[in-house]
Amino acid sequence: MEALTELWLDGNSLSGRIPDMSSLVNLKIVHLENNRLSGPLPSYLGSLPSLTELYVQNNSLSGKIPPALLTGKVVFNYEHNPGLSRGGKHKTNYKLILGTSVGVLAILLVLFVGSLLRLRYNRKKTYYQKNDGKGDSLRTSTKPSTAYSYARGGHLMDEGVAYYIPLSELEAATRNFAKKIGKGSFGPVYYGQMEDGREIAVKIMADSSSHGTQQFVTEVALLSRIHHRNLVPLIGYCEEEYQRMLVYEYMHNGTLRDHIHDPVKQKHLDWLARLCIAADAAKG
Repeated sequence: MEALTELWLDGNSLSGRIPDMSSLVNLKIVHLENNRLSGPLPSYLGSLPSLTELYVQNNSLSGKIPPALLTGKVVFNYEHNPGLSRGGKHKTNYKLILGTSVGVLAILLVLFVGSLLRLRYNRKKTYYQKNDGKGDSLRTSTKPSTAYSYARGGHLMDEGVAYYIPLSELEAATRNFAKKIGKGSFGPVYYGQMEDGREIAVKIMADSSSHGTQQFVTEVALLSRIHHRNLVPLIGYCEEEYQRMLVYEYMHNGTLRDHIHDPVKQKHLDWLARLCIAADAAKG
């Protein structure tokens, strides 16, 4: 029986102790639930090299569970064995912990969403009060020509959430938008270098509709306040001559799409690397 990989003995009337199966090194799945088995869980179950699933619920087992079965490497169900315990100082009811954690997270999520909605309402109220009769422009006054100067116009600028960069400086930095490095849902992206040597990526909004305007306002308001190691920093913005632009820090290593699909820049990314990238993106 050493070649046995699955053992299904659930739903019988088996009684007594679990017999010695330590020689079944290829065993992957064991179903012993819904019987009348008693005694302790054999310690060898935690050292079976191929074991991935173990089901012993609804029996009369007792004693401490082998620690190796509690590491998470094995799908392990031992419910409804009153005499069976996790042992040590950690006899906490994990269901209670899980329920409490979920409840606390739900409350925090509700409070967070409520705060965002309230903040958005206050911003809209302030915006319409300040711009009544002045149009939808983000700017209502002439900007100084100094690079990275604070804009003094519309509601975003009064709150000091972003730096205004004149169109003339962006045209000089990008050499009249000569080098296109990408395209996203927002619009085309161009490479540039400011006078102080800082390399930038300039996104030009392609959508001039009211929806596009709202998207522009939202991105400037949010991205200038949110800072995270996995998010590309927003340097500033420009709204001039019916053009709206977002200016980001330039990323030298290119895009993830290039690394995966580009025939020239393509790199080998194994599953673990891709998983780490996905997790880091989600954190951002």
